[in-house]
Amino acid sequence: MKWPCGTKFAVNPRAVKSRFRWNAVLVCGRICGMKIDRCRFIGGSAAAAAVGVFTSLAALTGLAAQVYPVPAGERTYPGYAVEVDDEKAPVSEVRCSAMPFNRRWPGHQRQIEQTELCGMVRFAFAGKATVSVTAARDFKEVKIRPLSRNVAFCRKERTVTFDITRPGGYSVEFDGYHNNLHVFADVAVEHAPPPNAIVFGPGFHDVGVRDLKSGDTVYLDPGAVVYGCFHASDARDIAILGRGIIDMSKEKEKILFAASGDGHEAVKNAKRVHTLEFRNCRNVKIDGVVIRDSLLYNIAMWGCEDVSISGVKIIGQWRFNTDGIDLHNCRHVKVTDCFARTFDDTFCFKAHEGYGNCEDCTFERCVAWNDWGKAFEVGVECRAEHLRRLVFRDCDCIHAAGWAMDVTNVDYGRVSDVLFDDIRIERDDPMPASQLQKADDSPFDAAKGLDDPPRLFLASVSFHHEYSNENGGKWNGGGFIDGVTVRNVSVTTDGRKQLVQTRAIDAAHRPENVVFEDFTVDGKPVSGADEVALNVGDHAEAPQFRVSDAKRMGAEMMNPGGGLGCRERKCGGTFRVLIYGNSIAFHGRAPKIGWNNEWGMAASARDKDFAHLVVAGLEARRGERADFRIRNLAVLERNFNTNLTAFAALADDVAYAPDYVVIAIGENVPAIGETEVSGYTQFLVRLAKPLVESAKRPPVVMRSPFWRNAIKDACTSRAAEEVGAVYVDAGPLGEKDENMALGLFSHNGVARHPGDLGMKRLAELMLSGFGGTGKGRQ
Repeated sequence: MKWPCGTKFAVNPRAVKSRFRWNAVLVCGRICGMKIDRCRFIGGSAAAAAVGVFTSLAALTGLAAQVYPVPAGERTYPGYAVEVDDEKAPVSEVRCSAMPFNRRWPGHQRQIEQTELCGMVRFAFAGKATVSVTAARDFKEVKIRPLSRNVAFCRKERTVTFDITRPGGYSVEFDGYHNNLHVFADVAVEHAPPPNAIVFGPGFHDVGVRDLKSGDTVYLDPGAVVYGCFHASDARDIAILGRGIIDMSKEKEKILFAASGDGHEAVKNAKRVHTLEFRNCRNVKIDGVVIRDSLLYNIAMWGCEDVSISGVKIIGQWRFNTDGIDLHNCRHVKVTDCFARTFDDTFCFKAHEGYGNCEDCTFERCVAWNDWGKAFEVGVECRAEHLRRLVFRDCDCIHAAGWAMDVTNVDYGRVSDVLFDDIRIERDDPMPASQLQKADDSPFDAAKGLDDPPRLFLASVSFHHEYSNENGGKWNGGGFIDGVTVRNVSVTTDGRKQLVQTRAIDAAHRPENVVFEDFTVDGKPVSGADEVALNVGDHAEAPQFRVSDAKRMGAEMMNPGGGLGCRERKCGGTFRVLIYGNSIAFHGRAPKIGWNNEWGMAASARDKDFAHLVVAGLEARRGERADFRIRNLAVLERNFNTNLTAFAALADDVAYAPDYVVIAIGENVPAIGETEVSGYTQFLVRLAKPLVESAKRPPVVMRSPFWRNAIKDACTSRAAEEVGAVYVDAGPLGEKDENMALGLFSHNGVARHPGDLGMKRLAELMLSGFGGTGKGRQ
């Protein structure tokens, strides 16, 4: 294959099996000005170029997935034979922990008997990849995790076949999680090293500890295995890219002095290095690589800013303290689409002396498998003034030996504004309890803990006999935790209640304002502490459990997306109407939930939803035609603490100069408690006040939620009084089944919306707020 410049590339003929597909390559080649020849898949730099061209063509033509090559000599795992789009895929061997058995560093590495071998297969695809896995042994049950991705499969004897349509990390498990197959599916993109990059081509490379300087970019070809690690300090503009493997299996501990049993000094008697270590660096990017068999932490950052970590796969972690991604005192970091199976904490925020605060960082769309420690963690080290605005969002925990979610402060810092949002936790395949090994010959109890409540969530302000004294002398009786929200977290269980625990040093040092909102166990919303295994220590507070109106009514799937949807009519009318609402006012087609219209859910016709009825009623009163704008504010309801000035559409609505305004929201607002009353009230004030005070000073009617909620009703009433709007109470309508569309839709959330009668009565209520004539203020 040739680019117009004459550079040669290779196409893998095994992936082009049909005349149709080969012709597609020829056509794309001619379009791009290439000359394409049938040839063997070759090694070296040409192979790397071939992968780049082929995967970009795959994106255009829907060709077969590109299986990543492995170097000759790469250890393969015989437990599975794998094909991806009918091409044989090499299954690399990875050594993982077989049991949650840990020990204070004893001066030597973990016993190999505590580990097991598993498989790993890697490829890139565009659109869809068909994967066939043939096991070397008989089995009864198969699970493909994360379960939330709903990967269906068919089975024929020992072969399981399934389609992957979403990039990411998967675990294929036969009769349990032991000796599983890890599947890493990357999106097909060009694998071309940037100019001036430090390139590692196909094959094995030994680098030891490689120090990077400002401006360095490291690129690993998909067929590269690099033995060693990469470190940087006080540098900027650094990148580690590619789809190759960073392997630390050749790195060993340097023992500094003999350890005396299990004394706490033992952890300091060896010199060990992290795989990717960055200190005080800025503008760092890590993308796509696999990290295997680390000696210590996989990705460790201290005091770094403006960091992007994406598509990283962390696997084969069995040695002591092999944390996944630890962000110590970091700021403005985004970690996305990563998979990590670790033998210690998986995805973490921490803080140590001398590196500043830890704030404004997010883990998103990540998959955690935790063989020891905590899956999603803040702490335990909190040696900074603040650890705040820290988010775990849209993540899966497919196995956890310890705590799935944890916020623990053993230092002096203040932890605040922590959010666990949209987290799926799989506890359907029980793991033994985590156990500490006291001596080399201490046995592991494989049955211990199998009947105990799995450890779901811990919030703790506590004293640690070692860590609390390593804080530069700043220990002053304890740290602080104030504001932890666990929202839209769901757990799949094996029937056991989930353990939720809070711990405190005293009444002045305890976790405060810990809220579980729309937390579900096996699909059922948890509304009270009696539905979990709750353990509240001395001086501690129990968390609050709330169920939002949307969850209660089964309507949490409504109004997807992050924008402010709008429907507008311009007919040259003599007056204008602005309606702020949500799905009750306007909702686009959503076939998955049985809604196939584009107007107020669940009205039978556009002219029968309340928004259009309000406009029609005002037109009838005035005897004039109206222009109108209906805007869906669901995203603001869910995030009412957001800065409204970031939404230009709201300023445009004021400039629209409406003659009448309806504010009909509240159903999607989270399950607020007394501490959020002021915040939600002021949100409504900030929303309504610019409209009330605009040049036209239109009459504004604000209704309470259709699904009655005493707290939100009171907030709406107070806000209306403060801005001079008219308040109307819609709660009585929502208490009557006759006003809903029950029986007309199979999805309960749709059916709980107002039907035609409810819409009519809502419109009448709004119109009553505008008074008799509907012209100007009454």
